[in-house]
Amino acid sequence: LEATIELLVEDLRSATEKLVDAEDEVKASAAQSVSLTTELLYLDSVLREVSFESQIKSRELERSEEHHSALNEQQSRLEATVNLLVDDLRKVSEKLVDMEDERESMEVKCQKLERAAAE
Repeated sequence: LEATIELLVEDLRSATEKLVDAEDEVKASAAQSVSLTTELLYLDSVLREVSFESQIKSRELERSEEHHSALNEQQSRLEATVNLLVDDLRKVSEKLVDMEDERESMEVKCQKLERAAAE
């Protein structure tokens, strides 16, 4: 019985360490998500500004097709960058959900081990 309790205590320690590691990963992913969101918001504002400037320049320089084409190219590059960031943010969010599920599962296992150890 004492050996079983020691094994359960060791399993509890191991599960607790894994839970702490998972929580650290969740925190790191959350920080990355915040960083990506901030960058996404900045690029979105840049994209809006470029779009606005593009409209103004198009009206002012209707005869200047080369200039207009350059603005559209810049806008397309920014849109592509924003789309990549949105995809990265989606992946990070999915990973956060998975990690939260894993953390909850670890908590349940820890609770079972604690109850078994108490018995």
